[in-house]
Amino acid sequence: MASALSGFRSIGLDVHLDALAAARRVTNQMGVATDYVCSEANHLPFLPSSIDVVCSYSVLQHLEKATVTQVIHEIFRVLKPGGLCLIQLPNSAGLFNLVRQAKRGFRPARPD
Repeated sequence: MASALSGFRSIGLDVHLDALAAARRVTNQMGVATDYVCSEANHLPFLPSSIDVVCSYSVLQHLEKATVTQVIHEIFRVLKPGGLCLIQLPNSAGLFNLVRQAKRGFRPARPD
């Protein structure tokens, strides 16, 4: 949404239709023009070398390592030469995670 507010054509991508519907509601309320695509990240529905910037915010840590490898290959496939890829991942030593660890007494997290 920030990119669309800055004048760029923005395309939101998610595997969940309900997440895309929520994003659409927010952008509509703000009067921001954004397109949305429902797709898996490891099979991006874009032509090769067609995207200027790819931004992944807190996504890759939810995927299996083999899938992450596929996603990275897809990102580089769709990026234009000289394109930009921005990937954000949680920091295990970051303040938010330290607070969560303190709340559970620094015991290992449950697998669920």
